[in-house]
Amino acid sequence: YNTSNLLINEQDIDLSTGTPVNTAQYNYTYSSTNQLLTSTYQTWNGSSWVNSNMYTNTYDTTGRLVNQEYQVWDAVNSVWSNNSLAEYSNFVSGTGLAQTVINETWSPVGTGTWVPNRKYTNTYNSFSQLTNSYGISYNPSISTYESRYTYQDANGYQVIFYERIDKYDVGDTLK
Repeated sequence: YNTSNLLINEQDIDLSTGTPVNTAQYNYTYSSTNQLLTSTYQTWNGSSWVNSNMYTNTYDTTGRLVNQEYQVWDAVNSVWSNNSLAEYSNFVSGTGLAQTVINETWSPVGTGTWVPNRKYTNTYNSFSQLTNSYGISYNPSISTYESRYTYQDANGYQVIFYERIDKYDVGDTLK
């Protein structure tokens, strides 16, 4: 724990053989206002800890989580590689509850860019409990979000039982 009594390291140890063996650990860093900045997961290779993945959080000036980036360790180049990003916005007044969440994946093409893949619209009850989360997928070929619900019948055929196409451009304008 740090001086603010916040957890900075936790380790998973296998005791099944009678001899403690390290398996994994989590390391945490915090801002000066005690907000979680990073959560790093490492595995034990028998002699040392090896990076695996890391979450990095970004907050706005009011302390609300606005971005959570997920990176994986590239052991060949010894660098963290971007993987996914969640962007939180449109908060319920006076809370940190995001009504809009956009998930993006990293495309390493060229210099690299974040590509939207899913958008969620969340609703909450008066107790700040999530009551609904409606997700729609991003269609990069037409730069819009779309939703379509399908299922497979008993014979494996795809059946569209409900179709609602909501098209939004990347600026979140209904098309």
